Amino acid sequence: MGETEVNDDAATASERPSSTISHVLHNFTSLWFSISMDTGIISILLHQLPYQFRGLSVISIVVYLLNLCLFMVFLVVFAARMICYPRDAFKKFGSQVDELAGLACPVVAYLTLVAMTSMVTGQAWTPSWAIFGYVLWCISAFLALLVVFLTFYISYLP
Repeated sequence: MGETEVNDDAATASERPSSTISHVLHNFTSLWFSISMDTGIISILLHQLPYQFRGLSVISIVVYLLNLCLFMVFLVVFAARMICYPRDAFKKFGSQVDELAGLACPVVAYLTLVAMTSMVTGQAWTPSWAIFGYVLWCISAFLALLVVFLTFYISYLP
């Protein structure tokens, strides 16, 4: 039993970050997507606010584009973490509750993008963009179900 722990420590020692960028990748969590979730909710609230003034729709679209940029940056960094440090990432998913609970954050952040995309493009452009919104929503529903089953599976691993 003690030998296994030594082997695990040796395996993770080779995965430890050596530079600042590696350290950022190693410690990046899915909870960072909550910033994108908040920005998305703000853009939706600005778009749906009952007290509209002339520039409010422009402000909501600017906040939506900021949300899109944040989501893409977080997605690239999260994917880089999963590629560079897969063993450590999956080990944290199995041992830390906040890391496991945060797996839903990217999906919810994506849903805020889908909602705002559907509201802006479906109302202002052709009806085919509304169909595009439905397709995005179906993708997000699949991702949500995937995260639910993945979270259940990881939480009950032996």
